Amino acid sequence: MKPAQYMVVVLPKLDAEAELLRLRDRYGGQPDAIPPYVQLTGVFTPSDLSEAASVNEYVSKARRRLHAIAASFHSCFELGDKLLLKADQGAGELTALQREVAGPEPTSFLAVEELPRSDLVLGRFPDPMARTQVAAQVNRMGRVLGVIDALVILRIGPEDDWHITAQYPFGIGRVDYFERFLT
Repeated sequence: MKPAQYMVVVLPKLDAEAELLRLRDRYGGQPDAIPPYVQLTGVFTPSDLSEAASVNEYVSKARRRLHAIAASFHSCFELGDKLLLKADQGAGELTALQREVAGPEPTSFLAVEELPRSDLVLGRFPDPMARTQVAAQVNRMGRVLGVIDALVILRIGPEDDWHITAQYPFGIGRVDYFERFLT
């Protein structure tokens, strides 16, 4: 069985989220359970629960220094089988957030040689025709505005199913756990 894999993302609160999710569902986009996201770290695999706990503690501490970010996204484009919206206003803040989260500790998990794109991932669309149709409709929507106010750890399951494991609101000590960490 494939071990549990994780990554740190943000799930912006978007003004057009309902419409984007409707398009994704209509055209067979994946992942099904995760709203549009911005990836902050690469995928990491903790070997045991103590390593997962150290990542949990690190992310919890990192978010206490953070403040909400207002961002806008536009110009839908394809990257492989994914559809993304280019980060516009707030792109610099998103890149700074990626650097903050991928900071020096724990280097073995969150540090990356190259930061992920700071663009909004709408989802994966395996069908090229559906990707093209969704991109055209999203581009007609114009700018999508969003507020980023929490870090999220996602678990990628053995069937490539995605689950929200924990959410860390900026600036406060609360952590919302949705499931246990697995290894």
